[in-house]
Amino acid sequence: MHFNIDLRNIVFIAAGTFWLMALLLALLIKSETPIKGPKEWSVGNVLSGIGLFLFGLDGVIPDLFSISVSNFFITIGLSYYLKGVWLFREKKVNYWIFWILPVFSFVQSMIFTDIWQWYDVRRVLFSLTIMTGSLLLANETLIPAKKPLLIALRITAISSTIFASIMLIRAIATILFPIPSNIVSTPVTVSVWLATAVAQIVNSFGFLFMFLYKQAEELKMKVSGMSRFYFILAHDLRGPIGTVKSMAEVVATAPGLGETEKEIVAAIQKSSSNTYTLLENLLEWGRNITGELQPQEKEVSLASLAQQVTELLEPMAEEKGIDFRCDLAARATVLADEQMVHTIIRNILSNAIKFTAQNGHISVATGESTWGCWFVIEDNGVGIMEESLSKLSEPFPSLSTPGTNGEKGFGLGLSLCRYLIARNKGYFQIESKEGKGTRVKVSFQRHS
Repeated sequence: MHFNIDLRNIVFIAAGTFWLMALLLALLIKSETPIKGPKEWSVGNVLSGIGLFLFGLDGVIPDLFSISVSNFFITIGLSYYLKGVWLFREKKVNYWIFWILPVFSFVQSMIFTDIWQWYDVRRVLFSLTIMTGSLLLANETLIPAKKPLLIALRITAISSTIFASIMLIRAIATILFPIPSNIVSTPVTVSVWLATAVAQIVNSFGFLFMFLYKQAEELKMKVSGMSRFYFILAHDLRGPIGTVKSMAEVVATAPGLGETEKEIVAAIQKSSSNTYTLLENLLEWGRNITGELQPQEKEVSLASLAQQVTELLEPMAEEKGIDFRCDLAARATVLADEQMVHTIIRNILSNAIKFTAQNGHISVATGESTWGCWFVIEDNGVGIMEESLSKLSEPFPSLSTPGTNGEKGFGLGLSLCRYLIARNKGYFQIESKEGKGTRVKVSFQRHS
């Protein structure tokens, strides 16, 4: 039975598919991530494509190239897929297997083409060789793994197993239904080469997903390592900075200080206080990113915490002549992590003080609603530009605007607050107009 479909064209299409997938892999894996394997998969596609192309020229070029060399390239391409998986899994490359498949394929093709013209024997042995390589590839990807990687591995394993089954069917069909030449359009030959193209596409996507997952994992490890470094650094520095801050506070109240000494002590006190706040924020960030920042929910009084923070930051406000206006509802009780809520209020109020001019005013209020409880901090300061507001949702916003007295900022405060609020199932609203001031409202679930 002959098809109207020209098998030669299908073989050329399959070869082109191999090269396109090689190009796709080469383009998408061109990165600085030192992941082993993708280069071998791309090379494997190129070599397999060359083998298919030579096979498609059967009858046009000598049998040495269209059969023996063609079989060698196709099989060594499969060996490169195996090598890529071994390298990806950080296993030792088995060069015995790597070379025995293509060498055996080449030798048996030479023997049963040039010495004895037993073409069906050659086809059967070649099919069994490819089947063996495909099953080895399937076996190497049938390993326990985390779900995203497991899916990628299973794509390759299933595709390779199906292709191995097709090669077995081809071997059996060759024995039962011998064909006079290589390029003959029969149901079996057309199906085999169509399956070859489809399997190659699926395999290449499996390789690609494996690479992307590994790349994401390595990036995650780098970010985690960097975060842990900052976390440790902030933790180790907090103690000495806290000591300087405490000593400056004690010296500031000592009698007999001249004006120059008072200014120096005030500068030390201010600088150490700002640095200590930064380190506190970095520690919160470190715990958040490394997964160590877990809310410990309990009954928390917003009014009480707001009162504590107001008293803590009152000296900063007094330096600028800022008037605090408090309206604290005693019954505003929420279910949240007390330390996190304290950090949220402290950061928002610190920002309000920082961006409020001399003799300005800041109002701090707490209250209740039908859903829960809230606190609002509102100032008549410089406000926030519209483009800067949009950056507050970024994990590491590049906001470092100096305060009205030149206070330095690091852009972590409000963005950190958003994460802490979300961790405590709260809501965050900010309204600001440049030159008019800022209003920040935070709501939490009511304590039942």
